Amino acid sequence: MITFRKFFTATSPATFEQPWHLKLIGSYLEKVERREIQNLAIFTPPQHGKSTTVAERYPAYHFARDPLSHVLVCSYSDDLAVRASANCKTIVQSDWWQETFNYPVGKATEARWMFVVPGQDGRYSCVASGIAGGITGHTADLCVIDDVLRNRMDALSPTIRENIWQNFTSSVESRLPKNGRIVMITTRWHADDLAGRILTRAKENKKASQWTVLVLPATNDSGEEAYVLDTRTGEQKFLAKYDALWPSRFPRDILDQRRADLGEGIWSALYACRPSMGTDILFPVESWGTYKGIEEDQLSLVVTAWDCASKTGNGNDYSANVVLGRMNDGRILVLDVWKSKVDFSQLPGIILERYRAVAARYHTVPALVIEDAAAGTQAIQLFQSAHPLIPLVVAKPGGKSKIVRAEGVTVFTRSGVVLLPQQAIWRDSFVNECAEFPLGVHDDVVDAFVHGCKVFVSSGDFKSTEFLLTPGSTRPYTNEDIIAEFLENQPAFGICLSPELDRADEGDFE
Repeated sequence: MITFRKFFTATSPATFEQPWHLKLIGSYLEKVERREIQNLAIFTPPQHGKSTTVAERYPAYHFARDPLSHVLVCSYSDDLAVRASANCKTIVQSDWWQETFNYPVGKATEARWMFVVPGQDGRYSCVASGIAGGITGHTADLCVIDDVLRNRMDALSPTIRENIWQNFTSSVESRLPKNGRIVMITTRWHADDLAGRILTRAKENKKASQWTVLVLPATNDSGEEAYVLDTRTGEQKFLAKYDALWPSRFPRDILDQRRADLGEGIWSALYACRPSMGTDILFPVESWGTYKGIEEDQLSLVVTAWDCASKTGNGNDYSANVVLGRMNDGRILVLDVWKSKVDFSQLPGIILERYRAVAARYHTVPALVIEDAAAGTQAIQLFQSAHPLIPLVVAKPGGKSKIVRAEGVTVFTRSGVVLLPQQAIWRDSFVNECAEFPLGVHDDVVDAFVHGCKVFVSSGDFKSTEFLLTPGSTRPYTNEDIIAEFLENQPAFGICLSPELDRADEGDFE
């Protein structure tokens, strides 16, 4: 049987160069054909031949070996998938292909077509669709996925990422037989994109589908940026160093210029093939200061801020709580961080319990901040009716994106006035989630932190005074009155705050 390299040459213009990385990709596609690999993910930069090789020529090569097979071609849109299918159909209808393999094409559109060969079961040989489109009802032996995220903004949408995941698991994987194969080429926009979820699942559950991952970034200066990963064994084979992946088309000086033009965040996703951010990180790791201990009389205001979730499934967000304290000199301390997946029926009790714990620990009346969204809206209504003495701050997004809201509080972190405890079980998780925002898997703790900091931006209504008049009240209550009421009944299931302050005893931190 003809090799993929020869097939590629025969079906390409005479002037088209086949660089080493496309030859390498071809060798792995042959392994898929020989069933040495069942699932193959390929990460390469744009305009480096991945769609031409994988989405257009590989299905034609596959049909040359098995014309009775069925192939799905998926992308973020019908148009892109249909374009690949149409180009593949052009190849299989070419004089060379027909003279070599003699499998004529019968019923055909650009999106769906079939071969006319003995044993054909009447189903389309090739079906092309957006991943959320007309896949249902079409089974396949091979699925080729070509970029299911349109751009960075789509990648930043948890809803879009979740919809893609649901379509992949319910509409793509379910259409494949036990020995069905998947080949995916994609831009790694986000740690929680389709590729990220697939690889996380493979790592955490060895009974799940396992993958071979071929990572070919635009540059490989260290010799550790380009590699082949086997998720089943965890083995990572590094490729030799190179200045430019395709130097005749994209020499190093052009790549360096493009990197400077794009910025580190987009370069990292498009050309470095990794979903991380560089100099444009909103909350760099080095931006946090450190404190060793704190006395309650050093704090002028304490805030306990919440980002609330209502469901506990694997794909759902966490409920997160960040406790902040403003010192008399203006510095801000992150006193405690907690997150967990809890059902909404339990959440108000946990919020109240932790509020009482903060009040007892610092002998003050903290401001309670809850975002007016999703489960937070219900929690706000409960606290307004059941606990009117609590100074409640309703955080309203106001149509602003999470990124814009976060940028509004970077004035604190960039000026070095936000301090973390020297030791805390949650410290590394908090720092990492903030550093990965907005491309990280989770942003619940970041949201809570931002909500809390917003109080310090305009905190005139929450200054530490001798008494506090809450909305709806007819008389002022002293701090002592309010604290006494909060502590009158001890929480039924223990105080979540650590008595040592510098660590959290509960919550889902690794």
